[in-house]
Amino acid sequence: MFNAIKNYKKNQGVTLIELVVVIAIISIMSVVVLVIVSKQTRTKKDLEIEARKVLAVIEQTRNFSLTGKNAGTNNCTNNVFEAAMGGDHTKYGISGCNSVVYNLSSGFTFDSSVSFAFSIPHGKLDFGSGCKDVHIKKNNQHYHICVYSNGEVELKGGQSCGC
Repeated sequence: MFNAIKNYKKNQGVTLIELVVVIAIISIMSVVVLVIVSKQTRTKKDLEIEARKVLAVIEQTRNFSLTGKNAGTNNCTNNVFEAAMGGDHTKYGISGCNSVVYNLSSGFTFDSSVSFAFSIPHGKLDFGSGCKDVHIKKNNQHYHICVYSNGEVELKGGQSCGC
């Protein structure tokens, strides 16, 4: 009986091979998690960059209407600069006195079509109150750009504008 207790105490530890196997499994799981997290972070950064490009076009549209750029040309008959997003869910741009069309990068889409016009020379918007929500998405990541009736434009990130 004394030998059985002695042998039992000898076999209580773990072997070096068991320890190496456990460390290898934990390492593999950690690498998988890090790859997934880095892809999500990259998508989020790319989404913000794309939203900032769209924001720049909206602000450029507003600035054109405030300065009256190209307002005296033959193309400009209604004295309005219009910002339009999402006709086919990937294009956005300026129409009116000088038209420019841009494309979202691959994989990015607008959730719905949104358009609004800034009138020359005061940059007044064509909707009376509230706001318009420009919603950009990729996979299950979202970004919102809010255009308020007073002309203010704001990046909201993942938060909805509440229009």
